Amino acid sequence: MSDALTDIATDQRKASLFAEALIRLVDYLKKPSINNLAAVLAYAEQIDSMRGGYWSGKTSLSTGILSEKSIEKLRNGDKELWAKLLRFSFGYNVYDKLKALSPFHNKILVVVDYGWRGARPTTIEGEAVGALSKVIEDNGLPINDCQKYMLAFPQLNSSDIEVLTLTPRKIKSC
Repeated sequence: MSDALTDIATDQRKASLFAEALIRLVDYLKKPSINNLAAVLAYAEQIDSMRGGYWSGKTSLSTGILSEKSIEKLRNGDKELWAKLLRFSFGYNVYDKLKALSPFHNKILVVVDYGWRGARPTTIEGEAVGALSKVIEDNGLPINDCQKYMLAFPQLNSSDIEVLTLTPRKIKSC
């Protein structure tokens, strides 16, 4: 058993290595080569070999999203795999570069997570949060003092929105 500070440091190291893996993935997707691919796979294996973590646990990047098979699917434009990768990489500095290489380069991405049987609230993540923050900031809208306001956007046509499943389709408990 380890202490919390050590576990938190492990998580920070994992996040740093994951950021490097994503940078190497961008390099590979832009310029496929054996060396670029080997760099991605090496980072994935290094992260998977790390034990512990405060918020994280054992990872399976080298057999999952950063496996050679998955990377090839990304090169071939697999939309569901790209959606998962972009969700994992949201918040990392390399996100915009990855997105530019994806089938979603010209889309706004939003993740809706309904949680587990109502045990936690629905969360909405993604680019829309940043876009909404910018609208609020650009319009000088108050963000304190219990102010309330509504933002009205042009109507979206639901036929223009593509929905991608981020969880397995056959989950009984969710």
